[in-house]
Amino acid sequence: MNKKEKLEDLFNKLAAEKKTRELLPLPSNFYESIIIIDSEEIEKKEDINEENLNKNIEKLINNIKKIRTQKILLYLAYDRRLPSPIPKKEENLYIYIKDIINSSSFNIKNNKIKINNNTPELITPEGNKIGPFKKGQYIEIQDIDNKNEVDFILKNKIGELI
Repeated sequence: MNKKEKLEDLFNKLAAEKKTRELLPLPSNFYESIIIIDSEEIEKKEDINEENLNKNIEKLINNIKKIRTQKILLYLAYDRRLPSPIPKKEENLYIYIKDIINSSSFNIKNNKIKINNNTPELITPEGNKIGPFKKGQYIEIQDIDNKNEVDFILKNKIGELI
């Protein structure tokens, strides 16, 4: 694939990413394959036109990365799985951030939660019932049966640690 074809292909991928909120599948070596081709072709710079093509390709790649990173963060926020295939770098980013979220979400040294708003009885993703809660109510963490429920209360901003 020559540079003009590559530029057009990247432009089409960027346009497709902008059209949807979903993370579109890309080959696992997507970024590496572009970098390898570019590093080989950079040595062949023949004129200013060639240099402009390189700059445009770089801009398109950066825009694709930016949009896809935002989408990955949304996938994490809504606890969604990534599509397949996906570039290895993006999968590693997703796993890295997810590990940070999961490891820090229950490092609780405090032992009380203050409820932020009146909340009716809720069912957690595990199927457990929690609540109802009243605004300003304090709950001892030891009174909650399982740490996933505490995590649910904190992640959904029903309450906050004090």
